Amino acid sequence: REGSKVMAAESFMILTRLAAVDRLHTLHVPESVLETVVHCVGCALDRQQWANFAWRLSDVLEPLAHLTAAPAHRPILARCGAIPQLLRALSLALVASEEEGRQEHAAHCVLAVANLADSPLSLPLFRAARVLPEDLMWQRHAHGAAQGQEGAAQRRSQSAEEVLFAVKGPEAQAELPSRLWVLRERHLAVAMGQHQRLGSSSLLMLLDCAVLREIVDRSCTAEVAASSLAAWLAAQP
Repeated sequence: REGSKVMAAESFMILTRLAAVDRLHTLHVPESVLETVVHCVGCALDRQQWANFAWRLSDVLEPLAHLTAAPAHRPILARCGAIPQLLRALSLALVASEEEGRQEHAAHCVLAVANLADSPLSLPLFRAARVLPEDLMWQRHAHGAAQGQEGAAQRRSQSAEEVLFAVKGPEAQAELPSRLWVLRERHLAVAMGQHQRLGSSSLLMLLDCAVLREIVDRSCTAEVAASSLAAWLAAQP
């Protein structure tokens, strides 16, 4: 039975890779498959086999991020425990080696977490989520624990906001879709610079619209999205 669950989840994960990006939101995946995908992420994080299958993080993070593109999947994935698993994967991406694709891991995690946060049912789960020191144990041993203040932070549990605020540096520079909801306020502020009245004294008025759009698109990195999401979570009552 477990083998059948894994095969079904593998089939849908392959499908997410084949689907066009602008069609991902139309996918309809059974709840049992979504639950299995989240479990596979946990197995990849713990380096454990399940039903004689083993996964690398790169095998499961990208499909999970793609699955969060469909609004109907978001509350289900959140209920299945995707939020703490993604936060844990994001924390690990910050200390992983270059060979393990930490930039891609961070981008997939931030995209998935931001999509899940767009569901109103997810906020209590973000509040409750914690990354525990033991969640990072094998990775810290593999790559060496950070020293000083950063090392001290890794020795206590971290909230979702703390994990997201820590997403910085070269591993967090992968570009994300500019349409991501958590970036709308930033885009609006920039767009005001080309408004006839609001931007009358702004240097942005000197830029061609196409050039400004290119600047906006290239500034939508995992670091920017993570910090915006962390600030949004901190501002919620």
